Amino acid sequence: MGSTETSAKLPDFNSFPDYIPVHPSVKVNTEFGSLLLLREIEEQLSSIQSSAESFIEYASSSPQLAQNEGFKVYSEQMIKSYEKFYLAKVKLQALQSALKNAHRELVDHRRTTLELTLSNYDECKELIRKNFADGFSDDLDELIREKSGARFEELLHRDPSFTFIRNAFFVLQFPEDPLQDEQVDEELAVEGGKISLKDPLSMNYFSDPVVSKRCFHVFERAHIVRQMRVARDEYACPVTGCDQYLSESDLSPDKLMKLRVKVYMGMTKKRDHESVVRI
Repeated sequence: MGSTETSAKLPDFNSFPDYIPVHPSVKVNTEFGSLLLLREIEEQLSSIQSSAESFIEYASSSPQLAQNEGFKVYSEQMIKSYEKFYLAKVKLQALQSALKNAHRELVDHRRTTLELTLSNYDECKELIRKNFADGFSDDLDELIREKSGARFEELLHRDPSFTFIRNAFFVLQFPEDPLQDEQVDEELAVEGGKISLKDPLSMNYFSDPVVSKRCFHVFERAHIVRQMRVARDEYACPVTGCDQYLSESDLSPDKLMKLRVKVYMGMTKKRDHESVVRI
């Protein structure tokens, strides 16, 4: 044997490095069909939304339907289904983010870390760094924790489709009542803590209600827009005590208020009809 071979020492294999560099041949697949999965989840959410809104439209013309025992079961089932797929969407997006972070870190580490060989085996034992798999797992766990529990509830309740569906099912039963997590503005409420269904400018029931994005006060579109257009200066919100200035671009359709009025009118007509029948 040559002198070089006899003087070379094998590494100490009694203990292994905590950190083992990923071999250069390993490639990270950051897609794995996740875009297809995300599209399928979005389609499911869209389907649930469409079904729920179709049912809400039908039920708004049939006031007695909301009093049926099956109504509560159906509405809860729709809401839970939406929650389930929305949670799947959030977790999948967390996985996508974790994979992208892992890929970026892997590329960065390869620039500064040598490939593990017999010659640098002992040197690798001195490195204090997370293994690729451990780092990815910890990152994913952290991302999911960030979007779980109260944080997930916050994300879910900021989703406009979920918010409308949940609130609409409530309004179908109680068209004049404040939402369960809603503080009633004194100018929007009437005696008994009920929501006013009348335009504060004309005092007629809403037909085409719009809500201000600035102060969330609701008006009949035709009346508020007419006043805005004749105002020479900035238009101040006409609700007493409100200090916001409004423009037409601040107004958006209020689907929930329109639903409130429709359901209330249907219930009133049904009660009047029943009174006539009893007489």
